[in-house]
Formats: sequence, C-alpha cells, structure tokens
Amino acid sequence: MRCAALVLIAFLASCGASTPLAEVESPASTVPQDQQTAIRGVLEQYRQAYEVGSAEALHAVYSKDLDVVLVYQGKVHQGWTSVESFLAGKLEGANQVRMTFKDVSIREFGPDGAILTATRTSSIGDGTVSVTEVGALSLMLQNQDGQWMVVAEHFSYPTGRS
Repeated sequence: MRCAALVLIAFLASCGASTPLAEVESPASTVPQDQQTAIRGVLEQYRQAYEVGSAEALHAVYSKDLDVVLVYQGKVHQGWTSVESFLAGKLEGANQVRMTFKDVSIREFGPDGAILTATRTSSIGDGTVSVTEVGALSLMLQNQDGQWMVVAEHFSYPTGRS
C-alpha cells in the first residue's frame, strides 16, 4: 500500500513537471513621476475640498460633462448635474469632515488616462452625529488639456452583510 502511494505521488509530480509554465504577465505600465505627482495633487485637492465641506471646491476636480459618473455604495450618479447634486447633498450640513487615504496606487490607462485606487477613511459630521466610512476608492482620471480630471469615481465599503 505504501509503495502504491509513493508511485502515485511520483506519477503526479512527473505530470506537473511536464505542464508548461503559465505565461508571465508583463508588468503594469508605470505612470511617469511628474504625472503621478499631478494625480496625487488631484487626490489632495479632493481631500481638502471634502475637509472644508465645499461642494464647489470639489467641482474643480471633476470633468463636467454628460459622461462623468460617480458610484457611491451601489448608487450610480451619471452626468455632471447628477454628480453635482450628489456632492452637494453629501456635504450638506457637514461641519466636521476628515478624510485620509492609504495604499494609494496609480496605474496608466491609455495615453491620457490613469486609475487611482486607495483605501479611503472618511468621517463626516454635523456636530451631533458623525458617520465614518472605510472602504475602497477608485478614481479614473483623464488628462484634459494638460489637467487631470476625475471622469469616474467609485466608492464602496463593507456593510457587514454576507
């Protein structure tokens, strides 16, 4: 019995040895340092606009067209009018906002695009009640006339449901 098990193991090992290796993916294209700096600047502008509670300041980071999209916890806001309304509502009555990012990653997405992903922690309060959210943020940015603009945003966090 023991000999049969050893033969089986040797057979399986030899089968694995003849299997061709999986093709190695080429490394993700890297974003040049100057562009990374500019994109991180957009993220910082985004953070500061939230922290001062200004929907108007947030307007500066978004592309203002019919194609801009913001997805927040499964709800889609398509087009600038809808995104603008969502941002105003999100900050309405807020007087205490804190936002931090960690695990920031930036990848090139075509010649004029990049995607930024990060873990976002935000706390928005009105002096009485504060709501804290920790989740995944994705910002799709497009270089429009030399300025990086958010053309798509997605933020979601676990709700505790399986």
